[in-house]
Amino acid sequence: MTGEEDKLVFALEDEQQPVAGSWQLLVVDDDQEVHQSTRFALGELRILGRPLNLLHAHSAAEAAEILRQHQDIAVVLLDVVMESTAAGLELVRLIRQELGLTKVRLVLRTGQPGYAPELEVIERFDINDYRTKGELTQARLVATLTTALRAYQQIDTIEHSRQGLELVVKACNQLMKFKGLADFSKGVLTQIAGFLGLPPDGILCAEYEAEAGWWVVGAAGRLAEHIHKPLAQVPEPGLRHSVEKAVLEARHQFAGDHTVLYLASGSHQGVVYLATGRPLSAADRQLVELFAANIATCHANVRLMEAMSKVAYTDPLTGLYNRAGMQQQLDEDVAQGHAAVLALIDLDQFADVNDALGHETGNGLLLALARRLQEAFGQECQLARLHADVFAVLGPAALLQAQQLSSLLNRPFTANGQQLVLHHHLGFCPVTADAGSGANVLRRANIALNKAKLHLVERGIWFDDSMESDTAARLDLVRRLRQALDNEELAVHYQPQICLDSRKLMGMEALVRWPGGPGPGDFIPLAEYAGLIIPLGLFVLRRACRELAALDGQGVKMPHVSVNVSLAQFQAADFISQVLAALEDAGLAPHRLELEITESIAMEDPHVVVRTLRELKGHGIRVALDDFGTGYSSLGHLNTLPLDRLKIDRRFVTGLAPGQEGPLMSLILGVAKSLKLESIAEGVENSDELAWLEAAGCSGAQGYLFARPMGSQALADWLATWPQG
Repeated sequence: MTGEEDKLVFALEDEQQPVAGSWQLLVVDDDQEVHQSTRFALGELRILGRPLNLLHAHSAAEAAEILRQHQDIAVVLLDVVMESTAAGLELVRLIRQELGLTKVRLVLRTGQPGYAPELEVIERFDINDYRTKGELTQARLVATLTTALRAYQQIDTIEHSRQGLELVVKACNQLMKFKGLADFSKGVLTQIAGFLGLPPDGILCAEYEAEAGWWVVGAAGRLAEHIHKPLAQVPEPGLRHSVEKAVLEARHQFAGDHTVLYLASGSHQGVVYLATGRPLSAADRQLVELFAANIATCHANVRLMEAMSKVAYTDPLTGLYNRAGMQQQLDEDVAQGHAAVLALIDLDQFADVNDALGHETGNGLLLALARRLQEAFGQECQLARLHADVFAVLGPAALLQAQQLSSLLNRPFTANGQQLVLHHHLGFCPVTADAGSGANVLRRANIALNKAKLHLVERGIWFDDSMESDTAARLDLVRRLRQALDNEELAVHYQPQICLDSRKLMGMEALVRWPGGPGPGDFIPLAEYAGLIIPLGLFVLRRACRELAALDGQGVKMPHVSVNVSLAQFQAADFISQVLAALEDAGLAPHRLELEITESIAMEDPHVVVRTLRELKGHGIRVALDDFGTGYSSLGHLNTLPLDRLKIDRRFVTGLAPGQEGPLMSLILGVAKSLKLESIAEGVENSDELAWLEAAGCSGAQGYLFARPMGSQALADWLATWPQG
């Protein structure tokens, strides 16, 4: 090793040593270039006034060991897919459940968009953010880290404060059970009246506020009407004079018919005015002074608790409850049996607003929505911002009707000078005692919201018990599918494609099947939902190439195999290299493989699509446009795509018969001929359909009339009976 290499290794090792006063960040990725680019992007940056110290792990096991040794790590930048597809999420589970590290913030990154974690996983394990590596530019990385570090800082502050306040709770047990200054003041008045043997009359608590001066925060008896008013408005000059004297002299005032207790702790000041009607005895004065010393400390800490509660339970942007605040309110409603409804609001395209118009406009939009909800529901409902673009309204069922909510949300919003109209989705859940907890109500409402988003229902869906069981069943099915993929328990079946002129084999289409599981119409969308579509597609590609090569070895003639490609696969950075690797591993010539893309892929990003298809064609790989006629591709764009054939969806084939016009089918075949592309009709099931296609000049067909999809051995047997001529 050279001297420069020694220096480099030393530098990397030195980074593992903590820097005093720095933020500890753990970068977990099996790609060394990611570590280098992260180190380069962050450089000598300081965030929230502190430098960054990067720790590096190249596997989940190495990361776990570092986390056991360093309890002060603030943020983990974690690759979702490392030594296995589940390595990243398994590490997340270990961090939260086994190591019990609840403060550390988690930011997931992936280079493969198809491996997105499920939303329930993000919520369950308190994941701060999920981004593809391509999204994390330097600016976005710094913004993401700033948000995560601020959250860590707040949680850390609350945790340390909580530990200190436990001692205060023990010392002022009765007073500190009250939440909020109003309840605290009520407790002070009640206890003083009790131990002095006074009626709750003529008693007042006041507190100094920097912007408003002295303010009445608690009162009883004849003074009760002045609560929540400035002290200057209390129509008793003698009372005001006594309070002013106590504040001026910074000590208690004992008079013949009243007592003023002066409370001071740190920067907090307060007074308690007691209309005793008599002078206090020496014993009573000692008792009051001792009590005042305790409540002064309690008063300061109640204020501190209010401030911490605002941090812990309030959204800093809108001033509404955050998720924790709404959950606490729901816990109370469930426990007390309050009848209410929780409505969740999810804004569509909010990320696009941020990206296109900037975060200032995005924040303005959120504030505009918060104001509109406060104007409509603020008097009778509790409001919260749960996530970036998800709001919650908790209140009476009569107020929270889907139609009224949608009407409210469909009006344009004004944000940073922009008029914005966004679509939305709603999820509703009744608050009932059988929910057990606020967390369960939130979860159920979220299930309803996700179903509304899945079915594009803007006016919302109400939760019912079947959704919970459906969700549990779906998660179990995802688990089984992941296991079936890992164990290669899925199968690939093949459906022959026949040339209509010669009846010779044109090729075969590879179709994935799950023995013992649901059909492809159910588990393929599930794979997309669970982020498994890329490994599923790669499995089919590799298996199809190997089994076509195996047919060659048996002397069975099959021109090529067609494999469907998902949008997530097509967008993956290593897509072409994966295709070439599959061909090389099987020893198959590139022209023996045909990739089928849909119109949605073709229209996603025309320039990128054309470039990728040309590169595939440059290697000799065939390309077909699948389900043609069901999408929205323009003929002008279609003309630019380097294709070999059009595959015509079965809905245009079903019911064709000699003598019928079939205008749509004729038009599609005309497009194929004008572009000099082969045409192949799917779903041909009877001789009438076949006769029509032959007469119209369709190139080929596949369907039950010739053969159903079958396994490789059954295919070999079938091919032995088909004329190879």
